[in-house]
Amino acid sequence: PLGEQFPLCQQMKRDHYLVHVAMDDIGCDPNYELHVELSDKTLVIPRSSYHAARAKFGEKVTLIPQSVDFTRLSGAREAGAPEHPRLAEIPRPRLGYLGCPQNRLNLPILFSLLRDHPDWQFISVGSQKAVPRANAHSLPWVPAEELSALIKGLDVAFLPYNCSDDYQ
Repeated sequence: PLGEQFPLCQQMKRDHYLVHVAMDDIGCDPNYELHVELSDKTLVIPRSSYHAARAKFGEKVTLIPQSVDFTRLSGAREAGAPEHPRLAEIPRPRLGYLGCPQNRLNLPILFSLLRDHPDWQFISVGSQKAVPRANAHSLPWVPAEELSALIKGLDVAFLPYNCSDDYQ
């Protein structure tokens, strides 16, 4: 998000083609209309955001297809599909975030949630735990062909984003 950087973008636009990329739901960005209006082209990943932006801004908005092959993940729904072995030692219920802990997560809220519910297990992917709690876990990245087994072993897909910070 550009936050208060619109004057800089206006300067850049004088000599450059300005492209805005919306990777998340545009409803989470209070400035998205300003981004689209200022840009020469807006590339949108979420299909639902694309339709809303395209209806308002027309040809200026282009859809970028999801990089995830959802048909590959359908194996997680099959009865009898095995759970990923890396989850075997982590009790249920499991809240899974398929990403690295980063600034966009609301870590104070996540810490409080896990403190207040020590039986809930939070699983993220990457080299570090999201918060220093015994019920927070970090798993190494898995190859794409193992992702459906990992997803099958989660009880909740959990995105604890910090939506109150324009820079996240």
